[in-house]
Amino acid sequence: MKRLLIFCLLLNGFFTATSQVGINTTEPDPSSALDIQSTESGILIPRMTQVQRDAIANPATGLMIYQTDNTPGFYYYEGSWKPFGGESHWTASGENIYNANNGNVGVGTATPRAKLHLVGETTPPILDKNFEDQSLNPLTTNGDIYWSTVLHGGSYVAKSGAITGNQISRLSYTAIIPEGGATLSFMYKTSSEASFDKLRFFINDAQEQEWSGNQADFSQYTVFLPQGTHNVKWEYQKDGSVDNFDDAAYIDNILITDPSDVSALRIEDGSQGDGKILMSDANGNAKWGSITNESIPNIPLIAAFGGMVIPMCNSVIVGTIGSFNIPINGVSTAVSWEVLQRITSRDLNQTHMVLNDSDPSVAVHVLGAQHNAERLQVRYSFDPPLPFPPNGLIFSANNNSNHPDTFSLNYASKSETQITMNITRNDRFGDTVAGTYCWQGQFYFDVFMTN
Repeated sequence: MKRLLIFCLLLNGFFTATSQVGINTTEPDPSSALDIQSTESGILIPRMTQVQRDAIANPATGLMIYQTDNTPGFYYYEGSWKPFGGESHWTASGENIYNANNGNVGVGTATPRAKLHLVGETTPPILDKNFEDQSLNPLTTNGDIYWSTVLHGGSYVAKSGAITGNQISRLSYTAIIPEGGATLSFMYKTSSEASFDKLRFFINDAQEQEWSGNQADFSQYTVFLPQGTHNVKWEYQKDGSVDNFDDAAYIDNILITDPSDVSALRIEDGSQGDGKILMSDANGNAKWGSITNESIPNIPLIAAFGGMVIPMCNSVIVGTIGSFNIPINGVSTAVSWEVLQRITSRDLNQTHMVLNDSDPSVAVHVLGAQHNAERLQVRYSFDPPLPFPPNGLIFSANNNSNHPDTFSLNYASKSETQITMNITRNDRFGDTVAGTYCWQGQFYFDVFMTN
């Protein structure tokens, strides 16, 4: 009996026998069944392994333990053992974390269709006002007479107030523009005395544009707004005399949009840059890179350049040289040429006489075809060399002169430093003017080459 009395007295030192139990407090919180207060220690609940946890018979809903292995942490029972913070498929492994889910992971979507499925957002307009709600809100109006919404051409638009001489009607909106700026566009129409009663458009009280006169239909105006807070304002102002047409201005379809796209994925590894793509190596390691012919296998290198001079055949001989400059793949290139061969169509026997089969007494004179077409062989040298050794070559002669000449072109040899060309005139075999046996005009050709 004595021992029981001592136990009760000791117990009373720790517990207060009310509807709540307090430890280290005589005033446990009324909302608690157990209120433990301490500034030196904490509460320690049972600690056990997962096997020991699962061996608990008929665990009560809300039962809590601390698991010491296999993803350690606090667990509570609610039909099954669940970690605090909700059920998670993410598992820590040292300093790493991985997803133990056998399905897919979605970001921005509740129905992922791949191991990682990202869905970005569309940036909503900063302002999209078409007045079909018959309200000016969120725009504001002031001045001598306010703007209002009216039915015009089958849709509602904003119309300036019915002002008289030397009065103003204003419509305005204050826009907060994010980094990167935004584009403002709107439709406008005036029905007023030309050059005197005007619709004026302002940004931050600085006039951007003005319109007047009787417009048959709406026109669109577009302007860029940089980052910051901007007040845009439309004013219809009359002078002191004539009233013409509707004597008003109209505004519709005000749209302020952020031109930058919201990306679904952002990767910054130090090599990111405008126009780059995510490129993988043979092991699946990806990084940002630029698209080049070398980075994409089996795609040929390509170069195209024009302005290649065709020497004037009638003015050159074998050994004649010349030069010109052209850009090749953005590089200024000096091209020198030398005539290696020259063949003309000179033949004094221009006609032959034959007999008419139906009348042997009648002679017929016809042009005798020449044995040689006019042609040059020209070697072109490049400094600096071509960007790569040419393998495939396509040539196209161009003629912007008043001469009707046409040409066939092919190469005799090719390298990074030189291309030897065979240039043949094929529209006719020769000029008939005395002393002229080869083309006289200045012509050019273009080159398309691959490796």
